[in-house]
Amino acid sequence: LTDRVGLRNLAGGADGFTVLDPSWSPNATAVLVQQRLAELAGTYAVQTERRMDPTTRRLFTEVDFSETVESDPDLLRLQAQKLYLRVLGREVALDGEEVEVALALWSDIHALTGTGTEAWSAVLIFLLRDPDFVLY
Repeated sequence: LTDRVGLRNLAGGADGFTVLDPSWSPNATAVLVQQRLAELAGTYAVQTERRMDPTTRRLFTEVDFSETVESDPDLLRLQAQKLYLRVLGREVALDGEEVEVALALWSDIHALTGTGTEAWSAVLIFLLRDPDFVLY
């Protein structure tokens, strides 16, 4: 399978030969492709920004990946709030439900892995899989 034969069609696109019109509704394969893209992009973005100078970061502008909920919960909240705005273009309250959900996910992953890097990757993947991001 290549972009010309198979993959584009499976992800909902048209190849101009066997499929002439793209799919405008979600299908199982497109959802799986989007899931994998979100996982790869989220992990890559966190790994890349973790190595960058904090002043040049675009996503993780508030944290240095060593914070925990116990050490600096307000900073984690601020970072989650800024990720919502940067990724989804959505302004959310610092004490809102969206930030609470992101921090709960962050805490669960941090408890399992012990690293802020993995926890922030999970939060970013979560946001990249949001229907508002996928279907804009």
